[in-house]
Amino acid sequence: MSPATARQALRPTGRALRWPFTVAVAAAAVVAALLARSAEGMSVAPIVAAVLASVAATALHDPADELLAAVPTGRLARRMLRLAGVGGVVVPAGAAVSAIDIGPDVVLPMLALTATGLAVATWLPPRRAAVAAAVPAGWLAAARLLDTLPAPVRDVTTWWFTHPWHVLAVAGAAIAFGRSR
Repeated sequence: MSPATARQALRPTGRALRWPFTVAVAAAAVVAALLARSAEGMSVAPIVAAVLASVAATALHDPADELLAAVPTGRLARRMLRLAGVGGVVVPAGAAVSAIDIGPDVVLPMLALTATGLAVATWLPPRRAAVAAAVPAGWLAAARLLDTLPAPVRDVTTWWFTHPWHVLAVAGAAIAFGRSR
């Protein structure tokens, strides 16, 4: 997408995003981190990362996707524009939680989970892209539910938090290969 096309698409894309929902969840994440900080030894970093990533992935749902299919701007470019808009709220909220919370950094795991959601949306049919918003929360749930399994399985379920750069690389490859579908 050329810069001129991105500027033209910015206003209608901004109007189409669900800002009240995004801002409310981001604010709730910061409040949760503040409340958890007052409770000694409690960290909400993994939960906040998954919630913020799910909120970012909800931006992948484009109600005008079928209408815009004839436009020369590709679906992935439109999705990236939507993610960039939501990222303006979600990334600062993740950075604030990282500064407040006693746990590890939230921003990189959040980006890794969002990238996995985008990768899933890239491979799904356009009408099913909203399902990708469940990927970050599902990965967190798997990490919590499979916590008692042997180390290899348990470790895989937490890679998004322990090795976010690797997850970003694999998700990026999946997005690149799925882009031409």
